[in-house]
Amino acid sequence: MRNKQYILLLLFAVFIITACSDNDKDDPPQNMETELSILVLSDLHYFDPDLGAGETAFYYDKMSDAKLADISKYITEAYFEAISQNPANTLIITGDLTCNGETYNHEKVIEFLKKCGKRVFVIPGNHDINSPFAYRYEGSQQTKIATPTAEEFARMYADFGFKQAFSRDVNSLSYAANLDSHFVLLALDVCRYEENTATTAISGGHLKIETLKWISEVLESVYAGNKQAIVAMHHGLIEHFPGQMLNPVTSNYLLDNATDLINILNKYGVHCVLTGHFHANDIVKFGGTDLYDIETGSALTYPHSWREITLSKNKIKVQTFDITHISHSTSPAEFVQYSIEKSSTALYNYFNKIWKSSGLSVPDSIELQLHNEFAKAILAHYHGDEQISPKTEAFAQELISSGNTKLAAIGYALRGVYTDPAPADRNTEIIFND
Repeated sequence: MRNKQYILLLLFAVFIITACSDNDKDDPPQNMETELSILVLSDLHYFDPDLGAGETAFYYDKMSDAKLADISKYITEAYFEAISQNPANTLIITGDLTCNGETYNHEKVIEFLKKCGKRVFVIPGNHDINSPFAYRYEGSQQTKIATPTAEEFARMYADFGFKQAFSRDVNSLSYAANLDSHFVLLALDVCRYEENTATTAISGGHLKIETLKWISEVLESVYAGNKQAIVAMHHGLIEHFPGQMLNPVTSNYLLDNATDLINILNKYGVHCVLTGHFHANDIVKFGGTDLYDIETGSALTYPHSWREITLSKNKIKVQTFDITHISHSTSPAEFVQYSIEKSSTALYNYFNKIWKSSGLSVPDSIELQLHNEFAKAILAHYHGDEQISPKTEAFAQELISSGNTKLAAIGYALRGVYTDPAPADRNTEIIFND
């Protein structure tokens, strides 16, 4: 009898051990590393040739604009062809989908999104909604055309984030959606299109008090569920070069109440914020925290970049790719050269306008060099991993030592654009401390 009991107990023990072993194979350990790869585009600024790209009025309107809106269609085609070859199935676009919020251009962008074969999440940029500058061009004339309201934007892009959301903010177009079982996307609408008028558009960014409260509530639930949140928004969260927030020309590229959002994100251990707006490939860290602002350059501005970002519990891997050839050009060299020349000329015109409007009298002996050095600096910042040359450093110091307060400020600004602390901007792996 005792032998029979012993055998039964032995068989039962073997059964329990075997069952536990099988369960261990089916259920991975809690600390197993999980990864998610996402693709990031920003600032498509799509402009369809049907609306008059190439017309006299079009070129006059875009004289100081570094974006290649005249060949937008071909660049956008090249982008979606490139990302279709990447195995990642999630695409996030951080705003400015259209040139100036033209409904027609939104419809064309949606056609691209439907065909791209990816799961797409979008947020609006300052150019996308209620724009007073939505035009059709014909000859020397420009005519205002339809631009969507916020409600119309959400309906148009319903399949690209809004329907997938498990929570939506009632005070903005912000939403939260699951990317997988471990990562949550917090897509923030920080644009001020409600303040636009018939003749002016607000380019700065702001989060309403009610939206900040909603963000805290969402992150509380994400944190309680042992998940990680990543944030996507159009405007920058952290200064990307010294004095950016203090400079009236560049402060509109940052969230004006960024500190409020930073405090919330740090409270809930958020590491990754995807941004755009300034058209640069740049990555900055907030102080001694593990909070990073990963800005992606514009589709229509040199060097026409997009990113692949691989997320895991303790690190972020960033890879950056550039569009170097489009069907409209005969060779990669032709396209890249055209892009650099077009952007340089537009930036030259832009800074010339800025200096004049500020009342700055630039000595003839340095005027050409001043415009060229700033155009070169901005293009270097757009590219990422910028480094100041000895010649440019000497010129910046000359301005600083000129005895002219305004020229000195410009010298400090020129040097500041080249200030680029770690991590690297284009290809890097960031490991968190916590």
